[in-house]
Amino acid sequence: MVATAPDPATIEDNPLVAALRAIPASGTGSFENLVRDLLSRETGQRFTLAKSGPQGGVDARTAGDGFANVMGVETKRYGGQTRLPADETRSKLDDAAVAHPDLELWVLVASREVKEPDASDLRAKGLSLGIEVLILDWPDSAEILPGIAMLYARHEDLLAAYVSVTPAIAALLHDVRARTRPSPNNARPCRHSCARQRLAMATPVTRSPPMSGIIWRACRPPQRGSGATPT
Repeated sequence: MVATAPDPATIEDNPLVAALRAIPASGTGSFENLVRDLLSRETGQRFTLAKSGPQGGVDARTAGDGFANVMGVETKRYGGQTRLPADETRSKLDDAAVAHPDLELWVLVASREVKEPDASDLRAKGLSLGIEVLILDWPDSAEILPGIAMLYARHEDLLAAYVSVTPAIAALLHDVRARTRPSPNNARPCRHSCARQRLAMATPVTRSPPMSGIIWRACRPPQRGSGATPT
């Protein structure tokens, strides 16, 4: 189901963000399903949605097959003015550590910026639990290229199954692809570098990792319960 165009009176400066905030948070044609599809294709692993009811701090996760890191994802489709409670998010990570003892990478995908010190506190919380935390949010600054935007740009066909890709959105995705091509003149700050490493590390070593030609073995998260810093 493709969402209809959002109300012009509520459209933010970024047409893609506005379109994403117009689709349901969960269920058919939802933000949660879109993120599941994006991460499944990008990592080459199957993300399975949690059933209704208590979900143990993840909306979807991969299987623990012994060949790749176990990943869980929590999605937050919030409006620009909706508060993103830090305590609630940290509680989700606590729940994930208890309910999924094999979890190694916890991905938080949000349709708005996770501000400081909340983001750093969340990563520190994950480190204490032996879980790598990757935050894919949408920063307020137009100078920062969101890691999640790179996934939308790489897999525009998946995005088009959930939102109507208008000329404005298509132009934005084209700009994202242009800005992420290696270039000596392309020095604008972006958040996709760490996302490359952490998503790449979670793929089987027999497969070329996503968004990169290098297998980032050095980015493997610490063993659960060790509290050690990743090497």
